[in-house]
Amino acid sequence: MANLITLARPYGRAAFDAAQSKNASDAWEQALEFGAYIAQMKEVQRLLGHPAVDSAALADLFAPSSGQPDGYDGFLKILAQNGRLRLMPQIAQIFSELKDASEQTVSVTVTTATPTDDAFRSQLQKSLEGRFNRKVDLAIEQDESLIGGARVKAGDMVIDGTVRGKLERMRTALAG
Repeated sequence: MANLITLARPYGRAAFDAAQSKNASDAWEQALEFGAYIAQMKEVQRLLGHPAVDSAALADLFAPSSGQPDGYDGFLKILAQNGRLRLMPQIAQIFSELKDASEQTVSVTVTTATPTDDAFRSQLQKSLEGRFNRKVDLAIEQDESLIGGARVKAGDMVIDGTVRGKLERMRTALAG
């Protein structure tokens, strides 16, 4: 995974710079997310790197049918020519991180064992904004297998306050 991120970093930076120069970060982000979705399809993965498939035809698969930002088509062609279309999920991730940093925003995913209400979400967002000293783009997911508590993920940082996580740490400590 780290190797793919390393390969994708210059492309993510180039996409971000192109989007910034055109003041079209949102449009580029949506197009890159579409490309990332396409890259993860099993049918498309079989085509990537296949010698009988033309790189221009591959690039066309990754282009949204409408709302394509200026310069995006050329970006896809460069990726296709260099055999890097498979990196679209990592490129989209890097782009999103660069965009968040420039907007002083952090994307946070909180996974809870039980459903949450609007009051909890509001209080949590306020608390996280204080912790990160940034605007928080909050996504809340539910996973009953966590038993209780919550897991907070922001970029590379993970805070695991779940019952399941605590049980796993205890099991590891007792086994070691």
